[in-house]
Amino acid sequence: MRTDERWRGIFTLLMYGLIGVRDLESFFPRTLAKVKNGEGIIFSPEEMRHAIEMALNSSEDLTRFEDVLHSDEDIRRYFSKVLEHLPD
Repeated sequence: MRTDERWRGIFTLLMYGLIGVRDLESFFPRTLAKVKNGEGIIFSPEEMRHAIEMALNSSEDLTRFEDVLHSDEDIRRYFSKVLEHLPD
């Protein structure tokens, strides 16, 4: 996988965790723990942070998954909140 596309694969894995999730707020602690501590995923917290930053800075529709129940705007807000809660 090319380096400039690596973030897409990592972000895709994070998005898979949101498939079927109706209430993003109640799921937030799980996503934050996954990104903050690398829980349940093979990528480092730094790689996941970078993937989220790249996704948020892209013009791509982040809801390209059929079973994601939220808008692109909602997903961007959600992952922006994840970044806000990560240590510097």
